[in-house]
Amino acid sequence: MKDIQAEQESLEQKLSALQSKISQQHNTEISIEQFKETVRECLNVTELTPYILNKLISKIEIGCLETIDGEKQQMVSVEWRFQIGIF
Repeated sequence: MKDIQAEQESLEQKLSALQSKISQQHNTEISIEQFKETVRECLNVTELTPYILNKLISKIEIGCLETIDGEKQQMVSVEWRFQIGIF
């Protein structure tokens, strides 16, 4: 009887993990479709407008200006609206 209960618990854990992976995959697919739609809209852009920036980018962070070895350097970080993997 304990073997059956242990197997059932193991199967329930596996089922839960698989359902989570399916949900993540579905979210990724939705994000990819949204990304493709936005790229189509912005494909022939000749000017970077606030509308286009807001469609593609959720946040831009500008670091402090530093002088290193006589050269001015500044860290810039861009957070895209779409998370579809590593580019």
